[in-house]
Amino acid sequence: MTTPEETDSASSSRRKACDLCFTKKIKCDMLKPDCSNCILYNTSCRTSVIRQKTSSARGRIAKQQQDNRQESLEARLKRIEEHLEHVLRTAKDAQATKPTYSPESQSSTGDSAESVTNQGGVDQDLAKVGVYSWKFDPVRPSVYEGSPPNTFDLPPLEEILPIINHYFSTFNTVIPLFQQPSFLKLVTNWYNNPASRDRATWAAIQIVLAIGYRTPQLSLIDSQAVHIEKADQCLRNVQSVVSELVTREEDLLGVQVLLGIVMLFQNSRDPKPAGVIIGTALRLAHRLRLHSQEAMMCFPAAEAEHRSRVFWIAYVLDKDIALRGNTPSCQNDDDIDIALPTMAPADSAGLIWTQNGQVHFNYHRRRVELAYIEGKVYDLLHSNRASRITPQERQRRVERLQTMLDQWYERIPKAFHIEYVVATVGPSQLVQMTKMHHAFLLTEVMIHGIYSYNKDWQKRISSFGKETISGSDRLSRNKEQAPLPEGWNQCVDVSRGCMKLFQEATPTECLVW
Repeated sequence: MTTPEETDSASSSRRKACDLCFTKKIKCDMLKPDCSNCILYNTSCRTSVIRQKTSSARGRIAKQQQDNRQESLEARLKRIEEHLEHVLRTAKDAQATKPTYSPESQSSTGDSAESVTNQGGVDQDLAKVGVYSWKFDPVRPSVYEGSPPNTFDLPPLEEILPIINHYFSTFNTVIPLFQQPSFLKLVTNWYNNPASRDRATWAAIQIVLAIGYRTPQLSLIDSQAVHIEKADQCLRNVQSVVSELVTREEDLLGVQVLLGIVMLFQNSRDPKPAGVIIGTALRLAHRLRLHSQEAMMCFPAAEAEHRSRVFWIAYVLDKDIALRGNTPSCQNDDDIDIALPTMAPADSAGLIWTQNGQVHFNYHRRRVELAYIEGKVYDLLHSNRASRITPQERQRRVERLQTMLDQWYERIPKAFHIEYVVATVGPSQLVQMTKMHHAFLLTEVMIHGIYSYNKDWQKRISSFGKETISGSDRLSRNKEQAPLPEGWNQCVDVSRGCMKLFQEATPTECLVW
């Protein structure tokens, strides 16, 4: 017996025209037993049944797999949403218990010295609940990998504005990472127009505060320990949004913030974290075409000069970190066609003056020149290709590089030489000069191969001492071969000068290793 469903299925599978009308493509009135057109053409009226193709086994399997995949994706999405809700709820609870670091909150707890003394115990308790789980450690540096905060708040403007002004009056005048007018406009817009806030601006303000807190100040409202704590908090906040900065190509904020992070990590004991971040910053700079003269022509002169400065800052950091780690740098010198920083900039950016205002030199330009030599030291002496050269060729390269380094140092005014600079510059400038002389020492050491993982010179010194003690006859035969590497005296003199600088300079963002 035919069911109603089968009857409906059969009727729906039948054509709406007889065979004749279907063939001739004419309208059929479907009269029974013969339609009008079949009577007209004197033809028997027949209507064929259309057979529906049954779905193949492969089709059924594919459909089943698609359904299973969709169910799996929905289940995964549900788990991710539940996990995200849990993380956000935990972060919100932690944020609610997190104390602010305003001067008022510091003073309300009692004497500032007492609060600093008890800060260690408070930090340990907070670390247990994950509030202060990350701090910058120059001995064992690590990158913060936590989630960003729920709200991107900043302290009151009157609290952070003195730190921002201090940053621009000291650090940024030597290393021109930001333009002061445009940056202050960003800060003002952040506080006046909350609807237009974005994470990149928030991160830029945080990194300026972090560097500002680390830069020596003649007068401190808070203690140095409080400033270090605030700088760590700002640096931690910036690192929480790095994933968004590395893809920001509409302006320079992304690469500027990344370079600020690198500067705070630069001279820590382990260069690997700084090396990772500078590589990311340079890749972003390449996408922005900061190294291309053709791209610079698309911008006004002032903006093009600022883009050039940002690139050269990245270049200096890249070459310095690469040589310290004895690894290839990220930037290929042959791929750069923009001009070097001008020696006499109109806004005096990058210049360091003596305290009496009589002598100055372009620190920014000289650091770029030194970075170029650092890159050549690795390429000519420490790269894989350089490991296959003859001893004679290596000696020629050493002499050539030493000449380049000596000529570079001669271009530095004597007032800024390592033996005089302590008495001629201010505290914040002395920090930058200490870093420059440390880079100079590193270049000297790497040119002559005087470092701990080169065992050849250590063996020569050791054997010389043993033969002296034993009175061996070989001692007289080895007099032609100097027991110390060439350039030893120069490296020792520069090392002693750097040690004096380290003692005189104010401790800043990290130790110098």
